[in-house]
Amino acid sequence: MERVRLVTEIENFTPKMPERKKILKKRMYAFILDLYAIVFLNKFMVYAWLGFVNSYISNISLFSSKSSGLVNSGATNLSLPIVYTAYFFFFYYLGEGRTLGKMIFKLRVYSNGHRKEELSAKECFSRSIGYLMCNYLFFVPFALVYLKKDMKSIGDYISGTTVLTDEEYAIMDSLEETSVPHDEQIDLFPEDPVSNRLLKIS
Repeated sequence: MERVRLVTEIENFTPKMPERKKILKKRMYAFILDLYAIVFLNKFMVYAWLGFVNSYISNISLFSSKSSGLVNSGATNLSLPIVYTAYFFFFYYLGEGRTLGKMIFKLRVYSNGHRKEELSAKECFSRSIGYLMCNYLFFVPFALVYLKKDMKSIGDYISGTTVLTDEEYAIMDSLEETSVPHDEQIDLFPEDPVSNRLLKIS
């Protein structure tokens, strides 16, 4: 009975990772919010450019003529990949691995292997290119996040980064801080021959 109590107490004290569904929902909502921000920024840039053209280069009606529609669609197609890549690159590089969506839903992008360090320009740019590729492939590659156990997307694989919730990071950080060296670990079940054999092998 004492062993059972000890094990249940240890299980209660050890922090639990958030559920997979909750993490995926957060990532999806954050990405949708980022897409809305990109569309808004792109529209603003297109109308600012058309206003500049209308005022200083050629007199184009922005709302009625067919020519303005052609110019609008052409400007949108040209500016969208630029705004898309720049949005993710500058937010990741200057925002410490967070976009607007990730700030609101408490997510952050970390480098693989060294979570304590900031993202490099290369990692931010390659991740942004990964997002752009997914955009041109109708967001189908984002299904990888739901199919793979590690919940990594193409952007993660290309850039060598990973997305963690603030909750996940805090748990991993606390486990690293409270980790005890192997020599100082307390043997909970010293009389168990299986555990003793495994300890000798390791």
